[in-house]
Amino acid sequence: MASQLTTIFGPNPNISFFPERRVRAISQRLGHNRLDQLLDEIRTVVATKVKNSCAIPQSYIQRHLGTGKIQVPSRDIIDGHISGTCALTDLFYSLAGNNNPLAAYFDSIHPIYPFLCPDTFRARVASQDLVQSLGTDKVWAALFYAIVAIGCQNNEGGSFDTGVGEAWSYFERSLSCFQDLLFGRGSLTAVQAIFSSTVSAFNFEPLMLTEAAVMAQGLGYHRSNSAQEGPCRRTFWVLYYMEKTSCFATGKTSVLDDANISCAIPDMMESTFHDYDWFFNFVKYARLVSKIHQSLFTISSVSQPLSNYNSVVESLRIELEAWRATIPTRFRPREKFKTRSLHEPLAVQIALITHFLYLNALLTLSWTVLHYGAVRLGSTQQELMKRDLMRTARSVLELTVHIEVAPSTPVWILAVLPLSSLMILFDLVVHNANHPETGLSLALLDIAGGHFSRLEYASNGALPGSLIAEFAHLARQYVSETRKPKSMSRDSNESSIPFQAQDRVGTSPSAPEPTTSVAPADPTGLVAPAVLPQGPEPVASDAPGVMQPWSPASLDRSEALFLPYIDDPTYYFGDLQLLGIDLKDLFDHSYQLPGPMARVVAGMRSRHWPPIGPAGPRLDIPRPFKVSLLHLQASSLSLHPSATVVRSYNFSPCTVAMDAKSLQQARGTPPPEERRPLLGPDGEVVQYEVDDDIKGRSRQPASRWISVWAKSIFITAILLVMCILLVLSLLFLGLGISGLPHGPSEKPSSPHAPIKNVVVLVQENLSFDTYAGGLTYNPTIDGLVNRKYCNPSDIEDHKSHQVCAKPTAKNVAPDDPDHSIAGGSMQVYSTYHPDNISSASMQGFVTEQVRSYGIDGDLSRAAEVINYYTPDHVPVLNAMAENFVLFDAWFAAVPGPTNPNRAYLTSGTSYGHGMNDIGFLTSALPQVSIFEQLSNANISWINYSNTTGFLPDALFYKWTLRTGKSETHIKPIEEFYRDAKAGTLPQFTWINPECCKYMSFHPPSPINMGEGFIKSIYEALRSSPQWNETLFILTFDEHGGFADHVSPPENVPPGDHRTHKEWALDGSRIEFKFDRLGIRVPTLLMSPWVGKGVVQNRPTNQPNDFTHTSILKYLSQLWDLPVLTPRVAWSPSFGGLITNRYREDTPEKLPEPADF
Repeated sequence: MASQLTTIFGPNPNISFFPERRVRAISQRLGHNRLDQLLDEIRTVVATKVKNSCAIPQSYIQRHLGTGKIQVPSRDIIDGHISGTCALTDLFYSLAGNNNPLAAYFDSIHPIYPFLCPDTFRARVASQDLVQSLGTDKVWAALFYAIVAIGCQNNEGGSFDTGVGEAWSYFERSLSCFQDLLFGRGSLTAVQAIFSSTVSAFNFEPLMLTEAAVMAQGLGYHRSNSAQEGPCRRTFWVLYYMEKTSCFATGKTSVLDDANISCAIPDMMESTFHDYDWFFNFVKYARLVSKIHQSLFTISSVSQPLSNYNSVVESLRIELEAWRATIPTRFRPREKFKTRSLHEPLAVQIALITHFLYLNALLTLSWTVLHYGAVRLGSTQQELMKRDLMRTARSVLELTVHIEVAPSTPVWILAVLPLSSLMILFDLVVHNANHPETGLSLALLDIAGGHFSRLEYASNGALPGSLIAEFAHLARQYVSETRKPKSMSRDSNESSIPFQAQDRVGTSPSAPEPTTSVAPADPTGLVAPAVLPQGPEPVASDAPGVMQPWSPASLDRSEALFLPYIDDPTYYFGDLQLLGIDLKDLFDHSYQLPGPMARVVAGMRSRHWPPIGPAGPRLDIPRPFKVSLLHLQASSLSLHPSATVVRSYNFSPCTVAMDAKSLQQARGTPPPEERRPLLGPDGEVVQYEVDDDIKGRSRQPASRWISVWAKSIFITAILLVMCILLVLSLLFLGLGISGLPHGPSEKPSSPHAPIKNVVVLVQENLSFDTYAGGLTYNPTIDGLVNRKYCNPSDIEDHKSHQVCAKPTAKNVAPDDPDHSIAGGSMQVYSTYHPDNISSASMQGFVTEQVRSYGIDGDLSRAAEVINYYTPDHVPVLNAMAENFVLFDAWFAAVPGPTNPNRAYLTSGTSYGHGMNDIGFLTSALPQVSIFEQLSNANISWINYSNTTGFLPDALFYKWTLRTGKSETHIKPIEEFYRDAKAGTLPQFTWINPECCKYMSFHPPSPINMGEGFIKSIYEALRSSPQWNETLFILTFDEHGGFADHVSPPENVPPGDHRTHKEWALDGSRIEFKFDRLGIRVPTLLMSPWVGKGVVQNRPTNQPNDFTHTSILKYLSQLWDLPVLTPRVAWSPSFGGLITNRYREDTPEKLPEPADF
């Protein structure tokens, strides 16, 4: 019986990892042993950590034992960690005010776990005999130091490493009193002290929670007859919630008997929002998971017939959905996570915890059915369960962008549940490479990989998160290879595999029917059919964005999921033993307790930690010091939603602001209005010449021989000349200009240009031909109208079918094209290794799409990469182009993905980065950016950002994080609309769109939703009081793999002498020197100071081409900034397109996006 329990659920029943046989089967499918190598690397890292886990100096351990001296932190430090009123030692943080970004104990921990009475605790801390009481009352000392440790951990005093950091020193002092807690007389303070130690260190969780629960029950806190009823209720119910959820997550048995609890749940006002009593809901959840554990994961429950078992599972699923439905919409799991509606302190953390609690329980129930009861389910119900499993795992990974990567974040949220979901999704991707939703799953694997890489960076390599990111790389490579049309050799090599997945070319896409003959015999000898209903229980919801349940009626053969636990006849339940690495322990260190405590803990482990997993040796993985337990929320930050993982560690010193005139005088040069510009050969301002009259101001006045009459004649002549010039100017301005408008020749922007505010919106992944190639309002547009543009379906086969561009692009691109630098080489040059970068064919787009997705025969699907939109499809773009300036020769900076292009847009170089690597997620770019330049010049700026899978562009740079600008200059997109309406936008506005589902144009974002977002930005600016002085620049970061017929030109490298290397689809290695531009992208200038309907081709009288760094060139001229890089110097400015004529006819509204 026990072996059957272990077989089905393993040591951690609600966490999904790979057993040994599954690893072999997946490796066979992958066709190589890189998965084994990856797991070996993880084992090596783990083994090293185990070897060094106790390498803490004895002097450090013994520091708090036997000294006879009580070391109490200063009053300022205590107040800072507990009340949030003072600064941390050695860190210059200001904690005053309500917007304190640092979270001390009663600010960020107590509302989640309100087991203390704040007034009583503060009063005892504030007493004059604190030192004496800590020396005489060990129970109080244990509680005091544990609370200070928790506050310190959430006040930036923690560390991912064992024995390191200020918080750990306080926690050691608390642990040194632990034996007094266990062997002394029980009390409320003792229970609180043991419990708070659990919150302080995750690696002691089972021991501490068990002892606290046993002591609480022994003192009768689970009944309502305590003399200290109020405080006891608080402590007991918080302990109940954490003990139950901990046991549910680890598979251990709870010591709290639900049937014997009679005390009432107290009202926790500090744990309630106006619409959400989260503490009460958390207690209800704890009761629910307690029922799940008792009903499904005990010896007696496993031995019941399958029919009864499945009925219990379904009833528990209904209860879970009923719990979800009682939660307010803005906090409710499975609703869209909208940070803009979570404005209260801790609201984001509470919402994230609520979502993860629900998803953890749902994953557990789904795996239970699929591992145990699915052998008796019908095919339709099996498909429902498999799709629900996939959706749940995806939901977990989608939420990783909201997780703060910090030592205070619960390891359950930080790593365990995301890691489990990543492996579930990895298994599904590998077995369903041709499934329509595999592309989305791959994108989520990449996002999860970025999360774990951030974890490695934040821990300075202590936690090897980048190894986990390799799973995404293996999956993407396998999908690319599987979808190649010429994969017959690979298929033949895999003919020895005992089963074939539905996604193989030539096999049926539907999953095979399960065979009941391979089902294990029920231990009771009874076999009954499953009674699960054929559809999920509907749950009422009033939220418009709720995820709608999948309907069996919509099932298509290509949408069926293959899951080996159900669909592989050779896979029997004996393979479900979860042997090998317990990855949950990957993020924990073992710790040698001081002195005799080592023997005490060893005894407690033997008493309370019975083996749950399979017999035999098991690898224990070291655990770092964690102040927070499973569900402890991350510290609140005063950042925008998409950057909650970022924290500023240093604040720049105060800067004395000087106006431009004072600054110039301080430098010894006259102010701009007293200088005369000198023009270079191309018309740009190269320097200013100081007027001789100004230079000679110290000279004597002019000779007194000049009479008053002579001065009068001179002044009269000057006035006549000015009058004549004024009349001529008025006549010239009154002349009408007929015909189609054309862009003016390039000229430098005047220092007195009417533009005071510049707004830049950079959207995602569309080429010029795809988005704007079908515009017809001006025949000079270099698009696809009246042009035949075709690509071969196989560039290596001259007889292959030609796929030609048609105006039939879809609202949502079904397949996200390859937009790597290697893929761009194939698209532009028809080879990954061009001999001559000046000779582009622009014939490889369809071929690369076919190879990337294994499209064979259905060339209409491959044609989506070359088709284009008409004005009816994109009415917002058409209206903007008809009314403002459209560039039809504007090129991306890099023929590659998003972040390198955005780096060029904001700094003139990507510093050698050619893909969306970890450097962009960790603020690792060292170069000077436009944001740093603007701050140095006292020019205001803000980066408004949507919720996104990437950091805001300003956070690519070390300077932004180091100087604290991430706290003050990065805001959520909602504040843009408020600032525009109030007329308080900064001089420079940078907008990040959402990426990559809704409003950015990046597949699978719908085109009409992207147009709707652009429309909202334009109309907010048009109605703003600042419109009369604003220039709105709209561009796209890259072509996204979509076709364009114009060859990208060569350019000047950025000057940092760095190259980028990556692998192509054919396995070859390419090197990119940043010596050519990317493919054309749509770009528009919108302002009352630009012409109407202007189509700007290549710059007049200049050999260079407009590109992303042209924006930086224009800004350098507008605000007299230094040129950042040689690439920026090479780029032409568009300052000549800014006119001196204000237009009254700019549209107030744009058309509604098309629905197609």
